[in-house]
Amino acid sequence: ENLVGNPKVTVEVTQNELNEYKAYLGNVHCHTGFSDGARTPNVAYDYARYVAKLDFLGITEHSNLFDDTFDANASRKWRDIKRFAEEKTENGKFLALMGSETTWYNQFGHMNMYGADYFLNPYELRYNDTKQYYERLKEYPRAINQWNHPWSCGDRHLDMFEPYDAELDPVMYTMELKSFEDLEMEGLSYYIHALDLGWHISPVGNQDNHSADWGTYNDVRTGVVVKQLTKADFYDAYRNHRTYYTCAKNLQLAYQTNGYMMGSIIPKAEQYRFEVKLTNQETDAEFKCIEVLGEQGKVLMTVPISGHSADISFEVAVQNRYYFLRIRQQDGALAITAPVWPE
Repeated sequence: ENLVGNPKVTVEVTQNELNEYKAYLGNVHCHTGFSDGARTPNVAYDYARYVAKLDFLGITEHSNLFDDTFDANASRKWRDIKRFAEEKTENGKFLALMGSETTWYNQFGHMNMYGADYFLNPYELRYNDTKQYYERLKEYPRAINQWNHPWSCGDRHLDMFEPYDAELDPVMYTMELKSFEDLEMEGLSYYIHALDLGWHISPVGNQDNHSADWGTYNDVRTGVVVKQLTKADFYDAYRNHRTYYTCAKNLQLAYQTNGYMMGSIIPKAEQYRFEVKLTNQETDAEFKCIEVLGEQGKVLMTVPISGHSADISFEVAVQNRYYFLRIRQQDGALAITAPVWPE
């Protein structure tokens, strides 16, 4: 599943190669009756695929609620979710994924871990200190770590991603956004704060289901941009930041900048050429515009678009440490992409 840890990399492509990428939509943060949710994992996977029509579902039970909370090898629930995930995956059609959520109930924060054969339990008291917990994460370079729903964790949330840690950055990959719960800057406040601090992360959108509504609870989705729908390609997209948040449940997108795929660290240049492909055919709402955002969430350029698809290029000459896109529809729904980082 391409789980070997690696530093942040660049992915250089050509226009023809960009056309080989496709966006798939799903949910990678949810629960079942194996922790504090409903039903069983096999039911959740089938519901997500056949009722909600998702391309993938990631079950991330609370690690402190497993039957053996300190040893993944001894946990029957962990083994059963893994078995269900293998049985329910059909490459090209549906990915059944699994991970865990490390959960503190004192406003300290919540984090998902993917791509690992183990989980961390917050009841090990040393993990109640941010620095010690982060130092522990550095010991697992194979793992993919995600900051969950920071808007619901009070003022702490793992000390609000501060200070930036260059040794932790290579194992931090994503942050959840939700434009209608975190109302400041339409869900961007925590994401912008982390990017301004220097983190190389990309956005995702999940439903954090605790009822039997995996994929139908709302229209929020995580988008991944891959060449084919396999677990190896999915994790490659995560590791290389080809992810995006959307509350337009069928919105598919991909972009490149100066010949580098979204999510890449790219060479500095005098100007940056964005080539963007968008489609959302399953809605009455047309597209409205593409906005290029930079440091502090400032809008650097607005490109009007219309219809239900677009294949467009434009150039940005303003110098910033990072750039990402916000796509708006006429009905108010939007998408937020991974950045590119000139360095």
